[in-house]
Amino acid sequence: MRATVDGCSESLKGDRLKILEELWKSFRRENQAWRQKSRINWLTEGDKNTNFFQNMANGRRRRNFITNISFQGVNISNPIILRSNIFSFFENHFQKESWQRPKMALPNLKRLSQLQSQGLEEEFSLEEVWRVVSCCDGNKAPGSNGINLNFFKVHWDVIQSDFMNFINEFYKDKGVVQVLNRAFIALIPKVDNLQTMSNFRPISLVSSMYNVLAKVLANRVKLVMVRSFESPRWLLSRIVRFLTVWLLLKR
Repeated sequence: MRATVDGCSESLKGDRLKILEELWKSFRRENQAWRQKSRINWLTEGDKNTNFFQNMANGRRRRNFITNISFQGVNISNPIILRSNIFSFFENHFQKESWQRPKMALPNLKRLSQLQSQGLEEEFSLEEVWRVVSCCDGNKAPGSNGINLNFFKVHWDVIQSDFMNFINEFYKDKGVVQVLNRAFIALIPKVDNLQTMSNFRPISLVSSMYNVLAKVLANRVKLVMVRSFESPRWLLSRIVRFLTVWLLLKR
């Protein structure tokens, strides 16, 4: 009889430990969710879920909530009409303009060496990709797939093979999968009193995989540019001058 009781007691103890473990995991996930929603970057991972995080997150939600916007002098608050007008605004905003593009002739422009060109075109290595993944902030808002970079960091040993397949498919000129190339347009308020669409700054929320691929390519280009030009200041001055001329020609 005692053995049965003891065995039952041990079983209940094990179940209790499992429940406590799941409860602790849920508590940590809730803490992390509030930290990410609050967008506070200077707080450490060990900070607890306090009213501070929740007040910051709720304050952001109130500031970012669109109640009404003025379109051509007409104030609109109906959610359906408001959504339709916002969609039309950005549809027109991102349309390609028809204008005569300037032709550029730069015969004396410094060129890359054959070795540098080969470095840009060689296959991507696992170390090169992991270097980018490990340096990214895992708590940033995810893209349309809902997965942030913490997922890739924690489960890299499991997913690295599939991730490299995605990178290599891009290398073979097969492009980026259409689903990963999609992005959400988020409207960031530029002022407190939101009245027109010009008070918002649109940004694109791309997927984490797309973000990693872009940074891998940027690192390669950055390495070549640093080696190819005399100094960063020289490069910056040329870029600023080029953009100034380009904008003047566009006008």
